[in-house]
Amino acid sequence: MRETRSPALRGLGIAFAALILVAGCDIETLRIQICPDGLDVLVSTEPQAEFSWSGGCGVGELVVREAGTSGRIIWQIQDRDASNRLLAPIRFGAVPSEATELIAPAQFEPGRLYVVEVKSLQRIQGRVVVSGLGSGSFRR
Repeated sequence: MRETRSPALRGLGIAFAALILVAGCDIETLRIQICPDGLDVLVSTEPQAEFSWSGGCGVGELVVREAGTSGRIIWQIQDRDASNRLLAPIRFGAVPSEATELIAPAQFEPGRLYVVEVKSLQRIQGRVVVSGLGSGSFRR
């Protein structure tokens, strides 16, 4: 017995197939190059610091901490799925949509020296391995 499909169902199937093809293309074109080691991280002089690095490449984690031996972290964000999609510039305290905030931002203390670090994330045998890519220092 031959099954007949309505034109509406056939059209829906074609639309679904087209959506899958388009989504596949978009995912492919959105791949981000992971930043190489040795990045120079630049910090704007604005009151709410903005962090940037060259190359249009992505990082997996950004950490801002006090300089010195204690190195208290005052803000930390990380890519949600460890795929290094965080792109410059990133403004202090503004969490990109592809990131999770691990440590909420604290206030800058005037005259204090701070360090910003960018890192890559890599999944190895079910664990996320963090590797430093670069850093920069700034005073507020």
